[in-house]
Amino acid sequence: MSNLNHFHLEKTGKEQSVEELTKQTEHLEYNLEECRKKRMHYQQLFHSAPAGYLVFDQEGRIADANHRFCSMVSVPFQDRCSYNIRDLTDKDTREELDMMIHGLLKKDQVLSIEARMLCRNSYIPVIITGNRYGQPLGRMENKASMLFAGIVTEVSELKKEQQKIREKSIHDSLTGFYNRMFYNEYLLYCDKTDDLPLSAAILDLDRLKMINDSLGHSFGDRAITTVAKILKTYAKENYIFARIGGDEIAAFFPGTELCEAESFLKRAEEMIQLHSLSGIRLSFSWGCAVKSSPGEDILTVLSAAEDMMYRKKFRNNAVKKSETLDVILNALFTRNDVV
Repeated sequence: MSNLNHFHLEKTGKEQSVEELTKQTEHLEYNLEECRKKRMHYQQLFHSAPAGYLVFDQEGRIADANHRFCSMVSVPFQDRCSYNIRDLTDKDTREELDMMIHGLLKKDQVLSIEARMLCRNSYIPVIITGNRYGQPLGRMENKASMLFAGIVTEVSELKKEQQKIREKSIHDSLTGFYNRMFYNEYLLYCDKTDDLPLSAAILDLDRLKMINDSLGHSFGDRAITTVAKILKTYAKENYIFARIGGDEIAAFFPGTELCEAESFLKRAEEMIQLHSLSGIRLSFSWGCAVKSSPGEDILTVLSAAEDMMYRKKFRNNAVKKSETLDVILNALFTRNDVV
């Protein structure tokens, strides 16, 4: 081969190498640009997410957080990495957070806890869901640091709705008093409380069955609501009432001596006797007892109160029933005359 041909081949080979290198460089630059775009895309998703996202280590130190999390807990976005998630959690739920981190360290899983996080000068209810974000990275304080990804969702409105549902579930719709479900729960509390003496009473609206059977349940409902209104009017804020039957009401007086509770019941009884519905004077019978020491069973106290109530009801029942019967008969005769 001549020197000229050899020079031409050598030149052509170099040109091909340069061309291939240029193509590889362009391809690499394209891939880098695509990676940059994807990174920006995911960063945008991270920071514009409607829930609070953050990355934190096993000590609770925040490695990154999005705008929603920062606004949720009132942390300046530029200072987010200088905070510890434990310092943003109230003391009562900090132990649960530590247990969640311990569980994530022990096993690769997803865990959630309910917590309260600091927002300015108060705390907001949140749900924190976390899982492992990656393998140990770096060494902090001579310890390998595991990173975790967390989603923090504020549940203030959900808690309000849950509270509304809870309130409805434990209240009697007719009187506004607590209902039997709350009463059963409260009995458990009564055996544990130190707020003694705890006076308790059982009230029974007189002749309600006779009124319902003769004049109708709507009339009986009016009698019940009238009694409830009177009791509320003269009750102290800490008095607790629960409608535990059609005509039966349980009353609790925390931190109240028996004489004070009886004084309230006597006054309420006098006020109710001033009210009448279609000529029928309203009244209720009641009994009251007191739990003075922690060892006393609240059911025994209520049983004593109920026995006292029935004795009063028996003594007064004959006269009141005769009087009510006369009024009911007159009302029925009047109704028939109109028809």
